[in-house]
Amino acid sequence: MTSPPLFISWKAPPLQLLPRRPAPILDETLDSYLNRLATANHLEPSSLRELVSGSRLKSIPAPPHRLARLTGYPERSLRYAILELSTPDELGSMNLGGRPRPGEAHQCRSFCGLCLLKQDVSPNDGGPVRWHHFDDVICWRHQRWIAFSSETAEPQPRLHHVGDVLHANRQHRRLCRRYGRKAVMTAFRDADYIFSSWTREGRHQERFGKRMVTLAGQHWKLTTNQHGSAEAAGRYPEVVALTRLLVMPVWRALALSRRPGMVFSIEPALLAEIRRTVARDYARPGQNWSAFRSDALYGWIENERKNAAMISRQAKTATKKDAWFPGLATS
Repeated sequence: MTSPPLFISWKAPPLQLLPRRPAPILDETLDSYLNRLATANHLEPSSLRELVSGSRLKSIPAPPHRLARLTGYPERSLRYAILELSTPDELGSMNLGGRPRPGEAHQCRSFCGLCLLKQDVSPNDGGPVRWHHFDDVICWRHQRWIAFSSETAEPQPRLHHVGDVLHANRQHRRLCRRYGRKAVMTAFRDADYIFSSWTREGRHQERFGKRMVTLAGQHWKLTTNQHGSAEAAGRYPEVVALTRLLVMPVWRALALSRRPGMVFSIEPALLAEIRRTVARDYARPGQNWSAFRSDALYGWIENERKNAAMISRQAKTATKKDAWFPGLATS
């Protein structure tokens, strides 16, 4: 007769306050805070995690009371700053407002440099990681652009003299509340790709160019990176304006329509709105049709039309199958 397996439970070692105890940052990830805590005390991050949770695996939850014993911060404060320390039921009872929740948002290293300095965190120490919504691109306290700020060496652009960037972020958040972040994020990525292709080709840059001079100076083409924070902030108002057209059902319906007599195969009302909000000289009379067919926005419209036609054909085919074989619909 074999004896049952013996399970040895982990006995938590006694804890003492660490000499250096940096404060957690709002919405910081647990892994980021443990890394900063270990670095400040010259410890291996994996060893500190094992001390807190009993395992070096990140999938093992860290007991908040043990982290509180190590740092000296109240458990309630740690839970509020680092949401991963709370269970879903505890999160439901907390007043979080629109804060990003772990697993439902994205991780990034984009922080406002001035906000980090106020918390005695150096922006050059590898950068803490936080949960964030993709429309969280501006520090409103200091009016600075923070998206992509950790991925390049460019300074964070000040937005005090570019009010249209601030206005665009308000519109971006309104779109997210109305149509959902997932749909808006998809439309935003398409819009950013379209406008970035225009800037690479030197087209539709009148407002963008003036804004870049304000953000980065007269020689911005020599000092900025296409994937850097300054150019991202510079094209942001047009990208959000185009996102609005790509995500709103009324404008999408106009984009999918096709009838004889339309200029460049685009509805006049949609064409007028594109010129008013995104590109003033888009699809002007006299433009070369062959060149226009390679336009990124026109390519997006044509792809959407093809997708809509394919979905319509599939729906008709499914309806015919149900009519021919009614038993399949209930089997």
